[in-house]
Amino acid sequence: MLILGRKKSVHRFEIGDLRFENSISCNNLIGERRKMLKKVLGVRINDLPESQAVRVVTSWLKKTTGSRFTVHGSRLIFTPGPEFIVTAQKDLEFREILNASDLNVPDGFGLKFAGIENRVLGVDLMVRLCEEAAKNDWSVGLLGGRGGVAGKAAKKLQEKFPKLQIGYALSDGKADQVLRYYFIDSSITLSYDKVTDKLSLMPEVDLLFVAFGHPTQEKLLWKMKKEKEEMKGNSQFSIPNSQFRVGMGVGGSFDFISGEVWEPTGWWSQMGLKWLGRLLSNPGHIKRVVRAVIVFPALLLRDKLLGKPQ
Repeated sequence: MLILGRKKSVHRFEIGDLRFENSISCNNLIGERRKMLKKVLGVRINDLPESQAVRVVTSWLKKTTGSRFTVHGSRLIFTPGPEFIVTAQKDLEFREILNASDLNVPDGFGLKFAGIENRVLGVDLMVRLCEEAAKNDWSVGLLGGRGGVAGKAAKKLQEKFPKLQIGYALSDGKADQVLRYYFIDSSITLSYDKVTDKLSLMPEVDLLFVAFGHPTQEKLLWKMKKEKEEMKGNSQFSIPNSQFRVGMGVGGSFDFISGEVWEPTGWWSQMGLKWLGRLLSNPGHIKRVVRAVIVFPALLLRDKLLGKPQ
């Protein structure tokens, strides 16, 4: 008698632009998709571990033929946590930008209450990506912060990864100049001189980390990505038409990496009390803590009581 068993094979599937391979049965395939892609209060979350997120980003950067700055469009990584999601309830433009990203990693202990299983700290992901950049000869740009913190963070990263190529590290006035270009002068028709002036300030890099805090950093990266798309194919621009290949909003990561600000780690992080550690070191963060620790759970409870789908 011939007994036929259920055959397991490698299944390839996509979540947006994310591609995965798993040796799972067909019956489990839909469950795997749903497990990795979730929504919390209308904001998409890719529920992946840090190692998987690193693999996805490095796969983007390794896809090159010819000029690596022109073959593919720019990719965006955001780090939505409870505070992001609260902001996105009223700032609909911000919500749309978050949901249009290529990868949204879950950054925040409070997301566990919304059914998110993994946690990927933005600062940890940034450091891991810099490690990969050093191994693969990818250039890195740091933009944002005060007190020259971008340069200080770049120095620390190069001490940790000596082969890391820093294309630029802009804080203070030069960083503000970039913001003015995109948020004040964006309605002005692009001219060759205007674009070349900006690109001389910001040469092309493979990885761009932006630290202006949310939602400014996400909106800036989105504007930069859209400008690239508008410039692509425009015959008046003979210069390269890309500032970065992968851009990531990193909030206060420069402060933590440089050592300018104490980062609560260890048991603070394990117990979900990083918010308390940051509040103790900087009482000025009280409004941010309230949004993440009080407003976010309240919104989750409201939707649960009302039976609203995520």
